[in-house]
Amino acid sequence: MNSCEILSKVIELSNAPVDLDRRLMNLLETIAKVFSIPFCALFLWDPHQHRLSLKFSNEKHEALSPDLFFSAHESPLGTCVLKRVPIVITDGSQLSLLDPPLPAQLAAFKFLAAFPVGD
Repeated sequence: MNSCEILSKVIELSNAPVDLDRRLMNLLETIAKVFSIPFCALFLWDPHQHRLSLKFSNEKHEALSPDLFFSAHESPLGTCVLKRVPIVITDGSQLSLLDPPLPAQLAAFKFLAAFPVGD
């Protein structure tokens, strides 16, 4: 798919006449497929508890339980949320050097990309 086709698909999925959870799940599945990503997850930010909670993933993963959550200060994912900047680490050997370190549940992954998503 080229950029226009991807954007068109995202817009189509975003405006689909299905409930919000189904739209988000469809977007995750499409992103994983289009970019050939084996695992894609959506974490939601709870500003009252200052934590990210796993909402959906395109695949089940033994390292991630459905009730998984992280403190905003516990991982680079918090930086993504609090500063609204994307985090992309393509070299798995660098993941162990992060400060703050990755939570143990994410240590099994060799690649990390986190993107802040608005309302």
